[in-house]
Amino acid sequence: MAAITWIFSILFIFSFAPNLASKTITGNAKVVDGDTIDIGLNKIRIHGIDAPETNQTCEKKNVAWLGGKESTQALINLINNKKVICKVKGTEQYKRYRTADLMKDRKSVV
Repeated sequence: MAAITWIFSILFIFSFAPNLASKTITGNAKVVDGDTIDIGLNKIRIHGIDAPETNQTCEKKNVAWLGGKESTQALINLINNKKVICKVKGTEQYKRYRTADLMKDRKSVV
């Protein structure tokens, strides 16, 4: 009986938690690195992209290249300081929002 009461208590509490899946953040995007943007005070990580950090070098066939700078620049070329729409899918360990739907000019970016 105590277990049932506990389960219903937890369900009751979570029924009042904010529904992040329905949150949409719109605004001009400032690129932080190859997979993270800021819109106002909101940090947003683009789900499904695992870009190197901005100052990270990469290696291909024993040749080092600036993979972090290249991935950051690619995202800057695509959306920096432009109005985008992010449909929030949740949050992650660094308290950033996570989005799988990122749109610019009503077209999907990722």
